[in-house]
Amino acid sequence: MAIRYSDFSKRNEKTADFVSRKYNPSLVKLVALFFLALACGIVITGFLLPPFYFVVMLTVVMGGLGTYVIVEIQRTRDLVVATEYQNAMFASALGYNSRFTMIIKREGTIIYMDNGLQKLFPDLMKERQFSMSNLLKMAKVGATEREKILDVVQRGNPDKMMFDMRAGDGRIHPIVLSVQPIMRPSGFLLLRGRDYVEDRNGAPIPKTSQAPMTNPLLSKSSIAMFAHIMDRMGMGLYMIDMGGNILYVNPVLEQWLSFGQGEITSGKFTMRDVVHGVSVEDALNPGDFEGENSLLKKEGGLIKAYINQKIIYGDNNKPLGCVALITNMIETDSESKKKLW
Repeated sequence: MAIRYSDFSKRNEKTADFVSRKYNPSLVKLVALFFLALACGIVITGFLLPPFYFVVMLTVVMGGLGTYVIVEIQRTRDLVVATEYQNAMFASALGYNSRFTMIIKREGTIIYMDNGLQKLFPDLMKERQFSMSNLLKMAKVGATEREKILDVVQRGNPDKMMFDMRAGDGRIHPIVLSVQPIMRPSGFLLLRGRDYVEDRNGAPIPKTSQAPMTNPLLSKSSIAMFAHIMDRMGMGLYMIDMGGNILYVNPVLEQWLSFGQGEITSGKFTMRDVVHGVSVEDALNPGDFEGENSLLKKEGGLIKAYINQKIIYGDNNKPLGCVALITNMIETDSESKKKLW
């Protein structure tokens, strides 16, 4: 809300950053004037006028008061519509180029969140208490990062930090969270979460809209060469680019992870959404790997697997991405752990 010049004459230390608007006449005066006008109309016309004129005068008085009330109600409705439209415009501008935006109190209570946060956590609206602590626990944020974020919020100092959060659909999102105190009114903080990516120099940059990804590994001949054979052998297969983005997953692996056929391939999944325990740096710089690891299921469970991942090189020995062959593992039977290559 813009600063009103009438605020300067009414400020004190307690409400120095915001002053509630004073209306004249106040609500008490409006009620008193209503009953006074009604009483005067009834008493005066009742004693001075015949019954017919009394009814006419009383109808005029009541009609005038009713008209005033209706006009004020309509003005209030128009003001609410204009305020909601303005708030929608401000909220859209505030959350531009961000995964989500929040406004919270210093003690951690969330008083505003945009649709981005609701898309990540559809069940968040069912919670009785909206607090930063509950949100971080729901997002499966690590204990160290969670304590750091809550400490920054409590101190109210501007800061920026990075952490991983697991959305309601089980996908992991690396987030860069910026914390900015709001100057007026005081006691509130603006939090913006942006997707984290890393440039070639190692500096974190916000992820903006990207052009459609093209990769030679996605050619029909490459997929036909691997996918059909792996499906018949009952082996899992995934292809990723050198940024850790999943290009293709065969139906066998999707079935193991409880995904529908083509769901991972058509979605914007990364290696960290499928393979357990992969850091941001490792996902952005994939390489050869052979050994036991856990895979993340859609509903959040884990399955043991043996992964053999190799880098695929193109022209001029340029790495195009990685292809991984996966066998489901039986932990109690060591003989079933077989090397693929």
